[in-house]
Amino acid sequence: MKKYLILIFILFIVSCNKKTAITIAENDFSKQNYIPAKVVLQTELAGCGYMLALEDGSMLQPINLNDTLKQNDLKLWIKYRHEKNAMSVCMMGVVVKIDEVKLRSK
Repeated sequence: MKKYLILIFILFIVSCNKKTAITIAENDFSKQNYIPAKVVLQTELAGCGYMLALEDGSMLQPINLNDTLKQNDLKLWIKYRHEKNAMSVCMMGVVVKIDEVKLRSK
């Protein structure tokens, strides 16, 4: 019985440290000027496809989103820039080029 209590206590301590590490990593991305975004599939508007929703409600239309990241509701950290001369048939969001992307845990 004593061994099980010790094992449970150790597992509890280890799991608490992982959450702290994740929180620290999340804060590091925001300090490095990454912006939190979520991949959304916009099928109601012709020509839009996968877009990025920002926390402020604005939408981005990435021209170089990797196929492995085209998953609805996937949360990311991104760095991007506006593509000034880009044309699109999608009438929603700003056309951007993704410079860097990292997976976001929450």
